[in-house]
Amino acid sequence: MARESFQRELNSLVGEVLELGRDVESCLDTMAYAMENWDAEMVRQEIGIDSRYKEWGTQIDDGCLILQARQAPVARDLRLMHSVHVVTNHLVRAGTLCEHICQGIVNTTGYERDPELAATLFEMAKEARSLFR
Repeated sequence: MARESFQRELNSLVGEVLELGRDVESCLDTMAYAMENWDAEMVRQEIGIDSRYKEWGTQIDDGCLILQARQAPVARDLRLMHSVHVVTNHLVRAGTLCEHICQGIVNTTGYERDPELAATLFEMAKEARSLFR
């Protein structure tokens, strides 16, 4: 019974990481669309989202630590929990960087843009989205 409870909680943590990843991917989609169309209004909604990502990441990390403390995970489970922690940190960092780019789009509204630089930045955004998928 305890093992089943542990597995449910671990699966829940993995699900949270996947949900965080989908949310960051959505932010990347919004950012890439806004970059392509220079739509500052669209990305204004993403400003401040990094604090939510950081809080979400902290909750996942805390869940991993609590689960470790309450249960006696075997090596395989410990490796998965470590992976959850590492992936969560990368997702939070990617979400924060996405917000910084959104802020840059908003802050440069009305300024002339270099078409070559804009094309390169858009291509980088598409590659980032592809990486997340």
